[in-house]
Amino acid sequence: MVSLKPRTAVLLGFLAALHGIALVALWGQGGRLAGGVAVVSVVPLIMGGSYLLRGVFQALTWLDIWVLLYAVWSVTSGVLYLQDGNPTAFGAYAYGLYYFTLPMACHFAAKSVPREQHPQLLSGLVLINAFVIGYGLYLHLSRPDFYRDYLIRLLTPRGSTEDWQFFARLQSYLGSTSVGYLGAVSLVLATMATPRLRRLLPILAILFVAGTGLSLERAALVGLGLALVYVIWLSGQRIASRVLIVVLFGSALLYGAARLESTADPTISRVLERVTTEMVEGVSAFREDRGYGPGLRYLRAYPLGVGLGATSSAASTAGLVTKGEVVDANFMRIGADLGVLGLALFVLVLGAAAWRAYGSRHRAAWLTFLCIHGGTMLSTNVLDSFYISHGFWLLLALIDCDYDPVPERTRRRVSPTTALALSPAGRTG
Repeated sequence: MVSLKPRTAVLLGFLAALHGIALVALWGQGGRLAGGVAVVSVVPLIMGGSYLLRGVFQALTWLDIWVLLYAVWSVTSGVLYLQDGNPTAFGAYAYGLYYFTLPMACHFAAKSVPREQHPQLLSGLVLINAFVIGYGLYLHLSRPDFYRDYLIRLLTPRGSTEDWQFFARLQSYLGSTSVGYLGAVSLVLATMATPRLRRLLPILAILFVAGTGLSLERAALVGLGLALVYVIWLSGQRIASRVLIVVLFGSALLYGAARLESTADPTISRVLERVTTEMVEGVSAFREDRGYGPGLRYLRAYPLGVGLGATSSAASTAGLVTKGEVVDANFMRIGADLGVLGLALFVLVLGAAAWRAYGSRHRAAWLTFLCIHGGTMLSTNVLDSFYISHGFWLLLALIDCDYDPVPERTRRRVSPTTALALSPAGRTG
C-alpha cells in the first residue's frame, strides 16, 4: 500500500475543508461561506505558486501556458468595467475572481503532486464526492421536507428559485447541479483510483447513479449515460464488476419504474413533467432567455467582454444587468464576461487538455470526463459551484501529467532501453 505524500494529503485536506464550510452554510450560516473558502484557498495558492517558481521556465506544458494566459486575462478584465462607465461594479469582479479565477491555483497545486500519488488523490476525490451524494441521500430519506424548507428559507427571498427546484429530490449541500455532475464524473474517476477503491466500483456506481438521477439535472443525466457507456464497455475493469454494475443498474431501473406506476404522488407527477414536457419547452427559453440569447447580445455589444463576473448573479448588485444575466451556458457566460479573447483562451485550454488526454495512459477515461464537463457547460453554469471549479482545474493537471509520449502499442514493440530514451525521463541535453 502506498502511503500519502505530504502534498497529496494537504491537497485532499483542502478539498475536505471546502466541504466542511459548505456543510456549515447548509445549516443556516451561508454568510460565512465566502470568507471561509477565501481563507482555505491560500493552500492551493501557496502550493501552485511554489510549483511555478520552481519550474516556470522548464516544466510548463502548452496546457499550463493556456491556463496561465486565461487566468491573466480574467484578472486583468476588471478594467473592462470602465468602458461601461461603471467603476463601482468591482463587486461582481470580486465574485468572478472568487468562483472562476482563484480555483485555477488548484491546477498548479496538483502538478506538484508526484505522479505515483495520482491514484491516491483520485481515490480521495471520489470518496469525498461519494460523501456529498451519500449525505444528500440521507437527507432525502430521513428528512423529505428538508430541501423544500431550505429553498424557501434561503433562495426564495432572493428570487432565484424555480418551481422545479422544490421537486429536485437530491441537493445535498452543493446544489442539484453539482450533485448531478459529481455523480457522473466520479463514476469515471473511480476507474483510475487505487485497486482497493476500484473493488468498490459496483457499490459506488449505484450511489453515483442514484445521486445523478435524483438531481433531475438533464445535462448530468446525459453525462451519466456517457459515464455508464465508458465503465461498462471501455474501462477495462474486471468482467465480474461490469456485469454486477449492469445487474444492479437494471434492478434499480425496474424498481424505479414499478414505483412510478404504483405511487400516486404529486411529486412524481411533477418529476415526470420536468423530464418530458419541460424538456421540450425549456429548450426555447434556454436559447433565448437564459443562456445563448443574453450571451450573444453581450458579445455583440462588448466584443472584449464586460469584465469577469459581470453577467453573474452578482450583476444585479453591480448595476450591469441591462442586457440580462447569463443564467445558463458556461461558454456564453465566459464569452459575455471575457469577450471573444477569453472564450477563445478557454476553448484552447479544453483543446490542449483533449490533446493530452488522447495521448495519456487513460485515454478513454479522460476523454469521457472532458465530454461530460464540456457537455454540461453547454447547458448550465456548473462552474458557479466553487467546489466544481476547484476539481475541474485539478483534474486538468492530472490529465497533463498522465500524458505518455510513448503509446502502449509502441512500448510493446520496442525494448525497455528504447522506450526509456523516448520518454521525458530518458532525454538529456
